[in-house]
Amino acid sequence: MVKRTLCAVAATICLVALAAQPALAAPAATAATSAATPANAARVAVGAILADYDGALFHMTRTSSACPNDGTRSNQGGSCWWWAANAFMALISYAEKHPHSADLGKIRTDLSDTYSNVCGGDCPAGKNSTGNDPFIVNTNGNVYYDDIGWWEQAWLNAYKWTHNKRYLYLAEQLWSYVTAHGWRNGCNGGVIQDTKAGATKDAFANALYLRNSAWLYSITGETRFMTGRGGKGGAFADATFIRARLIFAYSGTPGDSGAQFTIADHLSGCTATGSNSWLQSQGEMINAWTDMYAAEKTYCQKHHCTVAAAYYNRLADALARTVISDKLVVKKNGARTWRFKGKKGQARPTVDTHGILSEPCDAAVSDWPYGCKLGNSAGTYQSYLISKGIFERALSCSNHNLRDSKLTAFASANAASIARLPHFGFLWDSPNANKPVIFATQVSVLDGLNAAMTGSYAMC
Repeated sequence: MVKRTLCAVAATICLVALAAQPALAAPAATAATSAATPANAARVAVGAILADYDGALFHMTRTSSACPNDGTRSNQGGSCWWWAANAFMALISYAEKHPHSADLGKIRTDLSDTYSNVCGGDCPAGKNSTGNDPFIVNTNGNVYYDDIGWWEQAWLNAYKWTHNKRYLYLAEQLWSYVTAHGWRNGCNGGVIQDTKAGATKDAFANALYLRNSAWLYSITGETRFMTGRGGKGGAFADATFIRARLIFAYSGTPGDSGAQFTIADHLSGCTATGSNSWLQSQGEMINAWTDMYAAEKTYCQKHHCTVAAAYYNRLADALARTVISDKLVVKKNGARTWRFKGKKGQARPTVDTHGILSEPCDAAVSDWPYGCKLGNSAGTYQSYLISKGIFERALSCSNHNLRDSKLTAFASANAASIARLPHFGFLWDSPNANKPVIFATQVSVLDGLNAAMTGSYAMC
């Protein structure tokens, strides 16, 4: 049985309501509209996500559409903290693509309320604030650097959309905090996954750190985001670490045309390891390399260095193509195979027989992806499996540079399948009940729908 040995996103702390009050369940999102189009389905998903919001923070209840309760703390779900950050990413992307939507005002208000509540009076008043971890709620147990990275990314996207500098200052403070406390120089550098003793370096934390570092440089032009601070961190150093330590190469050399590879889950010592190529970490690495392409090109124009930025474009494209090419094939004799079967880190394919994105999750091969073991009760969901929409989000951004017709066609096919779903649950091509249908699956679905729509993206 394939098992994830380390999970960078487990046991994190949920956003909780500031005052006890009865929680009303939002209706489970479905695409039962007059026409099953991605645009109509996206409107339904947005409405369901916003309905799970209590005006200050996201609901943490045991209802089908809200975040699951982890059973260890009153009304605190184990993954809702970073799920909420990704909800804002999906909502902002929708807002950019639908500038006349009636939902824009609520999205802006919810962003502002969240900003005020998650860091209280500790939000930075200006640039270059270092300080402590700004999220006061983190004193309740959040020790994961990837969770901080998800929120840093969300505040950068919020700044790009609203031009409100308080969001940018908070993102800068989060970057400084991770650089000072999460960076380790051994094994070519890199960010550890959490503050616990013996923490390893993983794909989640480093994909986010690279993406956020490159994005901050592109926004501010400040060299510290590329070269680091106090001998630690920076986009250049983290990109070197990822290339040297976190890649499973299947064929060719990563960065060369036609190479095939995925990102390892984490290090064991200084060696890449991990049981599966989880789609959200693959997607976030595509985002990171896409932003590194833009940041390095600008940096070298200013500092007269050799521009190798196209290399990061090739990495992003090759990783995306590797993932979408790993399709389950059922032969005439009933045997099931896929392109990277038996390869390092690839115990299941990533695309089902219908050409729809799925997770390389724990399940009997004969029942994959329908038998993915997500848990049977609230709080036991394997949260890193649910957010595969992050991969689709990455396809949209990389295609701003690449114009890769294969990626465009894949995103369109997935969005069309999502739009026909009777329930916005974990699977994207299931006509059945498709459980679980929760807050995070609806966010993932919205990412998948956004990816196939034309229009602007603040985050790209």
